[in-house]
Amino acid sequence: MKLLFVITVTNEDAAAVEKLLDYIRTISGKGGHLVLAIMSNTHEEMKARVRISAQLAFDVIHEMALLPLADHTAPKSSQFNNIFRQVSQFISKGFNWPFLWLDSNCTPKASGWRELLWEAYDAQPRAFFGNKMMFKPMNKDASPIYFMDEVGIYPANAADQMGVPAESSVVPIKVVCSNLVLPKLCMTKLIQPMNLASEGDLLSVREDAYLVTGDKLGLLRNQIKEEANKPNIVKLERNPNPAFIVNPDPLVNRLANGLAKK
Repeated sequence: MKLLFVITVTNEDAAAVEKLLDYIRTISGKGGHLVLAIMSNTHEEMKARVRISAQLAFDVIHEMALLPLADHTAPKSSQFNNIFRQVSQFISKGFNWPFLWLDSNCTPKASGWRELLWEAYDAQPRAFFGNKMMFKPMNKDASPIYFMDEVGIYPANAADQMGVPAESSVVPIKVVCSNLVLPKLCMTKLIQPMNLASEGDLLSVREDAYLVTGDKLGLLRNQIKEEANKPNIVKLERNPNPAFIVNPDPLVNRLANGLAKK
């Protein structure tokens, strides 16, 4: 599997990242290469906790330090641009593998999600792999803006293909570079963008999605863990003869029908 996984850590989301890594270990065990990009001003205790969780969830950790913007009051879009710029340049200089960008609200749904996403990406020719999103400006006369959702797979040289917006730019990089990315985007159902705000939203999660975004409250993770912890219940098959219950296990069959040998 020649795919890097990217997780970034800041003071604001370090605890959520730790939970994500622990969940990944629980659902799919240990595997893959992780680029762990930690903002330099993250609390030292949280850095240590995230590192431990990362080591338990991934085979190889490539850690890098992120530098914050000089302006700490910069909007979130500028802060994300700064983070993506540093990570994509780090990868382009040291690796030739594509990378899957994850955030702390992602929830993998099944144990083989890493391999499945890599195989699907590797089987198609396009450089980018993810979902096409739309933003509709409040101005009714303005045209909708289309872009690739940030959670997706990018080529190793994404920094070169996408370009680097000015540090002062407040427009998200995914919007700035949309005209370069969208023609090279393979859309997939394996990654499902969501905003899971209530348990009712779980009904909209598709069965064919292996990675779901927007699980900030951990609703999907809790549901998956509850399902995994349910005891196995013996399913009794219907039998044309209602006097007997059929079960693949002969002993269960005899006990169910009061025919166990003494």
